[in-house]
Amino acid sequence: MITEQLLYVTATFVSGLAIMFAYDALIILREALRRAWICIILEDFIFWVSAAFAEFYVIYRFNEGEIRFYSLLSLFLGMAVFQCLIGRRMVKKVTFFIKLLKKYLKNVNERCRMKLSKHSS
Repeated sequence: MITEQLLYVTATFVSGLAIMFAYDALIILREALRRAWICIILEDFIFWVSAAFAEFYVIYRFNEGEIRFYSLLSLFLGMAVFQCLIGRRMVKKVTFFIKLLKKYLKNVNERCRMKLSKHSS
């Protein structure tokens, strides 16, 4: 009985980590591909509804659908731990790299256009 509850708490903690990892990946994707605010709202809605269904599956699988306070606490703790230890740093570093890559590709594109315009004249 106790091992099952420990497994349940561990599963909700890990699912909290996974949810925040996926959300940070979505934030990074937003940085790479700019979109209108309505698309961002729609993405967030779809993401959080999907995350709720995924979490319900974890709760159903490990505790027959019975929601316990400590499992929700474990879920939110997993989310907070990910954000504090990994999430913010990961998002900052990856978005910084994406901005550098975009800048580099823009410069390469401009140089190619200049060379092509010289040759076509």
